[in-house]
Amino acid sequence: MDVEALLIKARSEAHCRELLPPPQMRRTLRQRSGLAQADLARVLGVTASAVCRYETGERTPRSDVLRGYLELLGRLNLAFNDGEPARRPTPVTTTAPHGRHVED
Repeated sequence: MDVEALLIKARSEAHCRELLPPPQMRRTLRQRSGLAQADLARVLGVTASAVCRYETGERTPRSDVLRGYLELLGRLNLAFNDGEPARRPTPVTTTAPHGRHVED
């Protein structure tokens, strides 16, 4: 593979990562569909613990899983919104009792 092809591939993967919904939305979409983490893991060819890490934001799917995960989440998103893509939720910032800002 030449350098130009590697750059194109890297840009494509970076774009896919930007399209991933926030971790909490990933979990919500899976749960609303009635799928367990193990079910999703089987479809993607990863472990249930990998899916758990995707949903907590601890990890991002590796490149060979990323496109399939993104497509699956997109289809689940459309299924629950009558064919209209849902917007990303806007984080709500509040002040915790100890004075630090937190996001819900």
